[in-house]
Amino acid sequence: MATKSKNINVFVKILCVLLSVCCITGAFVFACNVVDAANAYNVGLEDLNGKPLNKKVSDSYEVKNLVFNDIETMNSHIVLSDTVTLKKYFESQRDKYIDTVYSEYISAKESVEYDEYSDEDLDSLFTNDYYIDYNDLTFVIYISSEDNIRFDLTEDEAKALITAKYDEFLNTKDYSAYVQLEDRNTVDACFSVVDRKNRLEYSTIDKGITDEDILSHEYAFIVKNGVLTCSKGFDGLFADLVDAETGKCSVFNDKYEYRLYVDTSDTTYAGYNAAISNALCSSGVNLMNSAVYGGLLALAALVLAFVSFVICGKKGLDGKVKLAFIDKVPTDLHIAITVGLQILLGFLFGLSYDAIINYCYPFEKYLYLAVYAAAAAMWALFIECSTSFIRVCKSEKKLYKNTLIYLFIKYIIVKPCAFIFNKIKAYFTYKPENFTKTLRRIVISYGILNAFFAFVILCCLGSDAAGGACFFFAVSVAVNIALLVFAVRYIKALDAIITAAHYRQAPQVDYNKLPNSLKTLVNSLNYTRTELQNAVEKAVKDERMRTELITNVSHDLKTPLTSIITYVDLLKGCDIQDETAKEYIGVLDEKGGKLKRLIDDLVEASKITSGVVTIEPIDLNLSELATHAVVEHQQEFANSGLELVFKGDKGTVNAFADGNKTFRIIENLLSNARKYSLRGTRVYADVYETQNFSIFEIKNTSAEALDISADELKERFVRGDKSRANEGSGLGLSIADNLCKAQKGHLNITIDGDLFKAQVMLPKTK
Repeated sequence: MATKSKNINVFVKILCVLLSVCCITGAFVFACNVVDAANAYNVGLEDLNGKPLNKKVSDSYEVKNLVFNDIETMNSHIVLSDTVTLKKYFESQRDKYIDTVYSEYISAKESVEYDEYSDEDLDSLFTNDYYIDYNDLTFVIYISSEDNIRFDLTEDEAKALITAKYDEFLNTKDYSAYVQLEDRNTVDACFSVVDRKNRLEYSTIDKGITDEDILSHEYAFIVKNGVLTCSKGFDGLFADLVDAETGKCSVFNDKYEYRLYVDTSDTTYAGYNAAISNALCSSGVNLMNSAVYGGLLALAALVLAFVSFVICGKKGLDGKVKLAFIDKVPTDLHIAITVGLQILLGFLFGLSYDAIINYCYPFEKYLYLAVYAAAAAMWALFIECSTSFIRVCKSEKKLYKNTLIYLFIKYIIVKPCAFIFNKIKAYFTYKPENFTKTLRRIVISYGILNAFFAFVILCCLGSDAAGGACFFFAVSVAVNIALLVFAVRYIKALDAIITAAHYRQAPQVDYNKLPNSLKTLVNSLNYTRTELQNAVEKAVKDERMRTELITNVSHDLKTPLTSIITYVDLLKGCDIQDETAKEYIGVLDEKGGKLKRLIDDLVEASKITSGVVTIEPIDLNLSELATHAVVEHQQEFANSGLELVFKGDKGTVNAFADGNKTFRIIENLLSNARKYSLRGTRVYADVYETQNFSIFEIKNTSAEALDISADELKERFVRGDKSRANEGSGLGLSIADNLCKAQKGHLNITIDGDLFKAQVMLPKTK
């Protein structure tokens, strides 16, 4: 149900926004109708009478403006028909040109105030060409420093130079280039103006078109001998300008003949076609109705926008306002972007409408679409920015925290300053591994601080600022006293901590007031005391448990095992004829012996681990001891299908070790090799010495794959034969390793594929 209500709410929001945008677009449509009518006929408030305008094209202000501008252009842009006449025309205008350019030169000279500059200054001032542009007619006269026109000339010299420049122009033989310079497309209609007396003509009408052809167009007029003849479309265009007595129009020159027509079928002349089209479209507009309808639609757009403002930012089931993705943009940045887009769209709006006014026929209908689209987009952006602002205000997110200014202050000012402060603080913060470095930093900083105070005091005394010197001296004394008090307290607390450590007591200091260095020391002492106490308690407990284990296991296992072995021996002495019974007794005897050896190994391993075993090292002949052990086990190896090869009987290697414990180590390694070696292979044993150790080494090939590490093999109850198909308790290597460690040696085990190598490394004879 909540989801359905939420969906309805979202739908209403979207509908309100869309309807508001549509209403504002409609309002702009009616507004454009009013503006177009005003531009076309220059209407005023008196035309808001609730009636259609009922105007004619000849009443159009735009059309009149075009016609009169073109008449002015025709009067001022007559082009001579040939270059000979053109030269004569320029010669007739000689004095006018020279006087005009000379006047411009004098004005320029007065503006730079020549008297304030030297010749050298003028050279640098006029490095670029200086020219006077007089283009009242059809060409331009350029005057530059390259033409020796300088402001240090006298008036006569300047006028003579300008005259020479113009005469040089008049002596040009080919004037065709100047004829080509004339602009023949400055008027938006087909026209012709002729001065028959002076053989002057300015025309864009094709040859062969008669006056009847011209007047056949709906929009055309002809002026001959001062008499004006207009076609139907321009009827009444010059009514206010015609003299009732003479019948002549004041905008025309009596010396000229004028012809002008608009070819409405030719879109080349877009200005006239657009003006005429706009005049026809606006002729029947009712200004009052358009204004009222546009106002109502604008009011509806405002109401719908207000509704969207009210319903946005509703709280969800969790009591929080859900923000949109755009709301995550900083609010001030969001507003700035919206305003920037509004300005851009406003520029597009004005540009499009200006293009319509300036006759982009026949594309004005598309430009109207651009105007409406720009208006709709501006209104949509306003609603979007406003609703986002309202959602942020209603949400738990603080408005000021969602601004770019706040983020700038936080991440550009506050955080960098905090970072710098923390770095400075960390620079002087004590670290256990950098005590000397930290102390050096403090001492150097103390020296720099006092040097700074001394420098400032001396500067104050040198500048007779006794008050400043006294102030900084007082600050220096206060800082040094504060540092001295801190140092005394530090030393006093350190002495209390050292005293407590000497007597193994808790330090009697105020922990919260200690600096970090002394806090670290107190924490370390407390941690050491606690850990030492825990370790002692744990060691006592473990020792008690190991002792109890050895005692209990020895008693609980050996007592019944002794009885079993005794009775098996008694059974072996009985006269038993049954071969099966004898076989069973043999199995019991074998398993009982194996169990006895396992119990002995377990007891011995427990004793060694708990430290109960006693080591009595002596200088012994390791070679002889190893030879003895090898000889005892030679037959067992042979019975197991193995060949025991011993290389250590060729020399004497001594060691400082316990003979019994060392013999047990060698026995365990030999037993381990016999149990787990591949049948039919050789087992190599050797005795040798290095610089620091005497070594007994044994190598064999394992019967099973050794997928176990050397360290794991030395753990208790771990065997290379994980299937436990062979005999063995898994204690042999563990006992050997512990016995080596007890004698200050160690047992090295190396595994390379199926090759197993063990090295008993014992201290050499002292």
